[in-house]
Amino acid sequence: MSYRIHLTRKRPDEEFVIEADFSNLLATGETINTFTITATDKDGSSVSTTFLDQSTKTLDSDSTGIQIQLRAGTDALSPYKVLFQAISTSDNTFEIVVYVNVRT
Repeated sequence: MSYRIHLTRKRPDEEFVIEADFSNLLATGETINTFTITATDKDGSSVSTTFLDQSTKTLDSDSTGIQIQLRAGTDALSPYKVLFQAISTSDNTFEIVVYVNVRT
């Protein structure tokens, strides 16, 4: 299952945290067991270690959401695609895709 969320604008120097909330996808009592967060630029090249601050990725307190801080980006590589993939305690796989447009 995949949901798409569009962030319409981010300045190149702006850095902030984004969250993928899986609570409406999880069954009662089901939580996120493991997760990954990756990013690609408009050409499909990996920018997971340059556009995302991997040291900030966290699972929220009730284990239904994932957060990570975005780093600065450039409009030439925009839009960026951030993929949150979660595997639940029931072994279900869920994905949320966030497209980030960087504009000056």
